[in-house]
Amino acid sequence: MPSQALNARKIYPKTHAFDDAGITLTPARVRKALRHVAGIAVADVLLPFVINLPDSGLDLG
Repeated sequence: MPSQALNARKIYPKTHAFDDAGITLTPARVRKALRHVAGIAVADVLLPFVINLPDSGLDLG
């Protein structure tokens, strides 16, 4: 069986529909958006675990 590479897909952040002009959906973007939704984005305990993105751009709420 030939190996296949998994490539990140781009999505439109408001509708989550695939869109080549959208943002690339990466694990870091998902984690940052989940932290924001959970209300722990600025928790002191997470300071050592900075996610270096200006904005996740992903709308989960």
